Amino acid sequence: MTNLVTYRFGAIATLLALSACGTPETQELTELGSGPSFLRATSAEVHGMACSFTPGEWSGVARGILDNRWSAIGQFTSNGTTYTSSAQVLEALASGSDRDSEFLALDLNIVTNDAGIFGRYADLGDAQVTNGKMVGLTARQVATGPKSGSSIDAARAFNAGFAGCDALNFTTSNDDDGDGVPTSSDCDDNDATIGADLYETDFARDDGYFADTPQMPSDWVYEDDRVYTTEGGQSVFLGEAELWSDYVVMSTVTAYGTKVGCGFDCTEVCGEYEPDGAYTMWEAIGFGLISATTDDTGDLTICNDGDHDILLDPYATFDGVNSQSLTLGSGDSDIIGPNSCIETHYGSFTTENGVYSPNEGEPAYWCYQAGTNIQPNLEYSLLNARLPQALQDLIADMGHIDLNANGVTDATDWSGNLGVQGQYNIWDYQNTHAALLVGKLASATTDGTLRVTLDVQNRGALAATNVVVTDTVPRAWQLIDCDVAPTSETTTADGKSYSWEFSLDGCTDDCAIVDSQQITCDLINSFGVDVDHSSLPEASAAYNDGEGEEVSYSFPALISNYDYDMDGEVRCGETDRWRAGVLARAAADSDQDEGYHGYRCAIARNQDEGCYNPGHFLQIGEFEDVEEDGISSECEENCPGNNSFDQHGRTDHDAFDISAGDEVDLRFWAVGSELFCAAEANGERVTVSGTDGSFGDGRTGMSTLNMFGAYDNLKVCEAFAIPE
Repeated sequence: MTNLVTYRFGAIATLLALSACGTPETQELTELGSGPSFLRATSAEVHGMACSFTPGEWSGVARGILDNRWSAIGQFTSNGTTYTSSAQVLEALASGSDRDSEFLALDLNIVTNDAGIFGRYADLGDAQVTNGKMVGLTARQVATGPKSGSSIDAARAFNAGFAGCDALNFTTSNDDDGDGVPTSSDCDDNDATIGADLYETDFARDDGYFADTPQMPSDWVYEDDRVYTTEGGQSVFLGEAELWSDYVVMSTVTAYGTKVGCGFDCTEVCGEYEPDGAYTMWEAIGFGLISATTDDTGDLTICNDGDHDILLDPYATFDGVNSQSLTLGSGDSDIIGPNSCIETHYGSFTTENGVYSPNEGEPAYWCYQAGTNIQPNLEYSLLNARLPQALQDLIADMGHIDLNANGVTDATDWSGNLGVQGQYNIWDYQNTHAALLVGKLASATTDGTLRVTLDVQNRGALAATNVVVTDTVPRAWQLIDCDVAPTSETTTADGKSYSWEFSLDGCTDDCAIVDSQQITCDLINSFGVDVDHSSLPEASAAYNDGEGEEVSYSFPALISNYDYDMDGEVRCGETDRWRAGVLARAAADSDQDEGYHGYRCAIARNQDEGCYNPGHFLQIGEFEDVEEDGISSECEENCPGNNSFDQHGRTDHDAFDISAGDEVDLRFWAVGSELFCAAEANGERVTVSGTDGSFGDGRTGMSTLNMFGAYDNLKVCEAFAIPE
């Protein structure tokens, strides 16, 4: 006769497991025997369920799991014998009779389930026999009732496990951390204190799972596999109504900046800018520290009005009205010292050409605009543009090429009354090609916007059709308007890329007059902060020069003194505190300013102001859901009472700083009344713990305070124990 046993489970159930079970459908035992049986169950009944085992299968990894989890059991009684250690249980399983082993295994499977070793759900004990003499009895009743042949069969059925579950064939690839949860459903598979994956997201898209709190709604942006706030103030996401009790919140958090003045990805540094050794040329242009003027002899004097060196870029462009445009082309080692000037000379006069070398070996400039002369006493402008690549190559190569094949290198080959062949190579190229350069400058306005100007010029005689100019607006900024509408818009890893398409005529009068296109756009800071100094990425212009495809680039554009709130003052230090963290056991609370009550594990910093302990720290805090009196445990002294927040643990550290660009892994365990938070970055780990039983269950989420927090991923995992 074939007996039938059906397992019925009303919640997530996880039994002692060493191997993945088959796809759950309808779960029923169709055959009794000493080995695993063929079982099916509905996914709603056994979602997350693993396996139970027959007595003979308690070996190998099963012994290790029982040893590691015995503290959760403590002791239990089976068939009149009380077991106080895993060793006693394993010895009894190995040496007892078949009947005793079957019932001991059943008691053990029930008690491990009840103890929450693999989930606190106590469902195995409520499973029922649905056929035969034991029909209607639960596993608990079978284990504690009279022992008979039918009850042995029933116990064996309960112990048999589920389809595809065979402990004897277990390999470490199925469960690398030995916590009994198969790799396929394990949250991390390297930490035995963390089990099944309850929810996870990489923020590649808005899955609709999170919602704002009532008090602190804000725009959380899903972009490039992360989510971040755009307001930077207090804000949270709460999970939907998933009332987990013992679980781990795992997340990776970075920052796009804080209201203490740090800009996007913390490229801004508050206070006086200190260059790394020397200002780059584009920094000097942006700060207005560099000027260039011709004298009566045609020499170009370049001056540094700052307090640090300026590193001259060899292919930056100097532009003058009705005058030859110039570039240095002399290498990147030319440095102008603080508050000093250097004098540069016409390049043809600096080479050993055998005709005219009055400035041999001295700093040089080269002309890249035929058809006009250098005007004396003229102040040149800097468009923040790089010379087209083809012209850069001609300048860089003139010392070892001989384009006219006369046996003399072009840098020393005097080829006419205007200079060496290297200079003629530049003009010859311009007279037979399109040659585009693109400049980019940024300037703060008085209306809270940042004005970006792109200046595209064709310095060649050949027309350039189908020019594509591309510029990127980083995620810290939003495009408000352009006087020339973009023809396309693309989201990239760095922000939004805008493109314009047009044509430029070739220059006329031997390239004395150039065709150009200017594009002016207004941006606004996405995070609503002043910016003391930061930068925008370079722009590009793609075109065909008549022989092939070319791309010219601007330099990055410096941002300085951007006054978002238009109060006439660009301020650092607007906020003296910031937080970014994850929530556990949170629930909406209309009385809370944050919009929720529950626990938060936060990476945080206080400035040395007011009553708060200064510095970086990791914190476990509780947002109350009832009125309390005089709670001020976060403060050092002289603090106002806070009846809505209590600190349960704080660890000061100097290991990492997410506002300075560190990417930190956060893990927050909530197991019973025990709370534990760990943060890891740069090979260092900081932990903090606390004890509180105010909230037994609740949802998970993310929280920021005065920080544009960015979360790269989020997991909610079943918790087996607080890590030691």
